[in-house]
Parts: sequence; C-alpha cells; structure tokens
Amino acid sequence: MQSNEAWKKEIGELENFENSQALKFTLDELNSFFNKRLVDVYGCLIFSNREFSMSQENFEAHLKNFLDRTGYEASANEIRMIDFFEQSLTIQEQVQLARIFVQNINARLQLLTSKRIIYIFGINDNILTTRFHQEWEGESSWLGELEGFSSPVAVFSSDELTETFFKVTSE
Repeated sequence: MQSNEAWKKEIGELENFENSQALKFTLDELNSFFNKRLVDVYGCLIFSNREFSMSQENFEAHLKNFLDRTGYEASANEIRMIDFFEQSLTIQEQVQLARIFVQNINARLQLLTSKRIIYIFGINDNILTTRFHQEWEGESSWLGELEGFSSPVAVFSSDELTETFFKVTSE
C-alpha cells in the first residue's frame, strides 16, 4: 500500500488497523452496500444500475472526456461509505467498512478480469471514498503523485490483498 503523509497521520497502515467496534446495520443497508451491479463496457468494469447500449465509436468518443480507460473506470466507480447507512459513521468505521467492501468487490472483479485492480481510498470532509480501476497497459495510475494531495489518500492493488492486510476480528 502507498499512502501520503496525511493518510499516515490520520489512519496509519491498514495492515495495523484495528476493527475494534462492532457495527450494526439493517439488511436493506447491507444489501445496497454489497450488491452493486458491475457492467462490462468494452472491457471497462463499472458500477451501474442499468445496461449500457453504446456503439464502440460512441464509447471511444466518451472516453476522451476521461482521457483514458483508467480515468473512466476510476470516475465511474466512486463509492462513498456514508451513502449506504442511516447512522453517522466515524472515519475509523468507514475505513472498516471500506476494507470489507474491497474484499467483496475484489472477489467479484477477479472473476471478470485478469488485470490487476488498483484501489484508491480518499478522505475529504470526514467522508471516505473508495474507487477502483483496472491496470491498463500504457496508461498511468489515476492519481499520480500522492503527496500532491493535502487530504488523506491511500492506494493499493489487488495483488496486495491478503488475509493479514484485511484481517477482520470479532469478539
């Protein structure tokens, strides 16, 4: 995992992050959180509530708005942890949820692509956002230099995910 100094100050290393609090949610909240629909749009994997009907030519023109496939996927796959749950969540609770979310989505993505997946955690105004994109040949990472961000940012890849990295404890 790579992170900027702001992330290290606020969160630390995910490998050492303690899941110290039991979280309680409704089944509807958990269903909307974990059952995000993934759609393949000319090789790009994105969250969507609907099917896409777009010609290859229109897709290529659409990609120019995002510069490349990396930008398109990262932009289309933004998930804010607070959008799924009624109660207020601390940053630590949001990180705990994001870790579980990434485990879930990574298992699904591994069935859809052989490409390495890049996950991005960012915190702004006490809201944790997760994003992902595939590692596309010839394209650079979506964020670039992490220290250029004043808010906390962490980036890691699917091949860094281990049981230790995302260890979830229970009492």
